[in-house]
Parts: sequence; structure tokens; C-alpha cells
Amino acid sequence: MSKDLYPGYFTVSASGHVDKGETYEESAKRELLEEIGLDVSLEYVTKFLIEGESESEYVALFTGKVLGEVKLNKEEVETVVYLTPQEIKDLESQIAPIAKKSFEELGII
Repeated sequence: MSKDLYPGYFTVSASGHVDKGETYEESAKRELLEEIGLDVSLEYVTKFLIEGESESEYVALFTGKVLGEVKLNKEEVETVVYLTPQEIKDLESQIAPIAKKSFEELGII
């Protein structure tokens, strides 16, 4: 609820910006560890440009399997929920645009 953009909306976890000198995958692994306490192998899916109301950015999308316990960083993530593709479709009006585009890229919505 404390986020600048789309507070209270569902979005992808974890996400963040690439630091200078980092690859997209290194950034994704760092954000997973910082935000939800997971160190997992990742598989690159795609990269795309998203243009929003107040910012434009490239998004690199990865997938991975959760093998450990999620440990939330409460300053970054309020909760983690696991949703089926149908549940994602049902909640579409409550999903932030960047997450919608990510789900579109995955063929979920």
C-alpha cells in the first residue's frame, strides 16, 4: 500500500531496477533474494518495453521454480499469493499494468 505507483494492486514479485554493471539475470536474482528471500535458478523468457503514465522502461522476464520458503521483506512486499491462470484473469482489474503485460507475454491473459 506504500508504493508510488498502483498501491494495493497485485504485481509481480520480485522486480526492480538493474544496477550499473549488472546483467538482467543478476538483477532478477538479487531482487528475488532482497524482496522474498529466494535464491533460485532462473530461465530467461523475453524482454519488452512498457510505457506507463509516468515512466517507460524495459522489462526482462524470467521464470523459476520456488523450492524454498518465502521470507517477505515487508518494506517491499505485503504478501505473496500463488494464483492459477484463471484466478489471474478473474483479478485482471486489480493487477498493475506492468504485471498485466508480463502475464500477456507469458500467454496467461
